[in-house]
Amino acid sequence: MVAALVQEREQVNARHAGARKALLLDMLAEAGRNPALAKILQQNSRCARTLLADLMRKGQEQNRVDPGLDPELAATILIGVMDGSKTMV
Repeated sequence: MVAALVQEREQVNARHAGARKALLLDMLAEAGRNPALAKILQQNSRCARTLLADLMRKGQEQNRVDPGLDPELAATILIGVMDGSKTMV
């Protein structure tokens, strides 16, 4: 699952790397000044974490994901890794 996410991220980055990075950084900077944008970004992040955590829970039910894994924590870490990869050169 992680390998597929990384591969997808690499493909997206390759196609639109410069523009996407600039837009993301501009949005993050603006969110520090604009509470409405900050709220949108927080909601987006929350939705993505929920989606990933739910996906991992389903994987646990199907014995495809380690049952000892904390889905919420793993989702939070994955979102951090994916967000960080968006700003890499």
